[in-house]
Amino acid sequence: MMLMALLLAATPVPLTIPQTPSSSDAAGNSMGGLHRLPQMSDKAEKDTAPEVLCTFDNQWCESIEHDPANGVRVLSVYDGTKPQSEQQVQRYELMAPDDSATLSIWPQIVLLAPDETGRRAALVGVETRISTGYSGGGASATRLSLIRVDIMGSPPMGEVLDLPLEGSAMIRACFGEKDMKQRAGACHDEYKFIGKLELAEPQGRHPAFTFTTRAETYPGKVSRNADSLSAPPLTKKDLIWSVDPLCSYRRTIRFNPATDRYEFDTPAPDCSEFTIP
Repeated sequence: MMLMALLLAATPVPLTIPQTPSSSDAAGNSMGGLHRLPQMSDKAEKDTAPEVLCTFDNQWCESIEHDPANGVRVLSVYDGTKPQSEQQVQRYELMAPDDSATLSIWPQIVLLAPDETGRRAALVGVETRISTGYSGGGASATRLSLIRVDIMGSPPMGEVLDLPLEGSAMIRACFGEKDMKQRAGACHDEYKFIGKLELAEPQGRHPAFTFTTRAETYPGKVSRNADSLSAPPLTKKDLIWSVDPLCSYRRTIRFNPATDRYEFDTPAPDCSEFTIP
């Protein structure tokens, strides 16, 4: 009964960062959410049709499809308000770390302010999730790739930013009754990481971003590089989530014309304990 009470007391609270609603900056760039288009009613077509996400005016639509000819997955971006015969579909081959990786559309979009000619461009995102299993645990991580796309087709699509978005791990820490008592019933070390991208003050016409992260470990301060059972026995007061100060950070991200990519104002710390399974 005592161990059961300890296990109940050890139930962790999910790690979250409040999401920001649609926003815009002084240069006219805007960042907002996408909605899912309803899929076709035919079940066979539903099972094979790619998921489509669009802006609420349907002028920007995105999908990820498998290209069997080349064995790759492809991001397609197009104007959903036009008939299919008139759509200029922009395609970008996605590089996944392996076939088991899950690729999905980032459910937000950054619409860039029109240039002098009125040309429209945007930053769209692809989330790549990888996971692995351990004996009595497992881990997963998600990275965000931002890709610039011009709906008129010039210049070609290309990645401009890559950053960690989420991470979690559960590492087994008990191998018997003795360990359970030493760990006060908390038989896993847990790690959680989450990042949030928001618009910041623009850099000329280019949008800039702030990237805020929060990382936590449970129970208390633990490390994947240390043997938890070598630490002193835990008590009930130790069964809390502890914020990792190094990997809970805030950075400004600005466009560098020399590299044609977005870069952090200060290098990010090594948070592989949270962001690599």
